[in-house]
Amino acid sequence: MTTRTRSREWTQWTEAQARAALAEWRESKQSAEAFARKRGFAPGRLAYWRKRLEARATGAFVPVVAPARRDAHVEIELRGVTLRLREDLAPEIIARIVAALASTTRPC
Repeated sequence: MTTRTRSREWTQWTEAQARAALAEWRESKQSAEAFARKRGFAPGRLAYWRKRLEARATGAFVPVVAPARRDAHVEIELRGVTLRLREDLAPEIIARIVAALASTTRPC
């Protein structure tokens, strides 16, 4: 999108264009002022986009896989009985244990 004021005209960058310009600037090893001047835009544009894109990056979701702990467990309390099961048990097994506990008429 091209914007015009009384004194000058400029084209607004898309996010893709900004990412490309920032990557090119980093590879050039030039100061922001020298890089921008050579390409005909204000150095503040680099600072603006760098800050904007970094702010987005900090809010990104990053999946983490935690290593299994040997002491990790699930506790089930039913009718005064607390049962501790390994966390890595299949849900079907846990469901069968809970169903068996629930169907008993007297506590263990």
